[in-house]
Amino acid sequence: MRDHTSGSVGGMVRIALAGLVFVAAPAAAEISGFVLDEGTGTLLVQYDSNDPNGSIAAGAFKSTEELPLTNSLRWVTHTFRLPDARFSNRTHGGDFRLSAVGAPLVVGRVSVARLTSEP
Repeated sequence: MRDHTSGSVGGMVRIALAGLVFVAAPAAAEISGFVLDEGTGTLLVQYDSNDPNGSIAAGAFKSTEELPLTNSLRWVTHTFRLPDARFSNRTHGGDFRLSAVGAPLVVGRVSVARLTSEP
């Protein structure tokens, strides 16, 4: 999917998860985005977290690190680790959004995994 929501360079895809329980027991998660490496901006995830000081909205919209896009024009997978995922639909009705800053956003696939701790 390609984001054509505005005339500016950049874009986002908002995603709401179904069937995952993070609200009662927040946990670490991993989000992988299979995206077209187009442009020279950055890619990041803003997510609903359990960290009340992690963002402007009591944990909603917490940002991950920004990963650089290199304009290779290849499909690449970028993986983001979320240590405190909550996913209770507090990011404008979604659980997280994949965003490109300064580059177009073309997404082929997004996957989410709940991480478990080692015994």
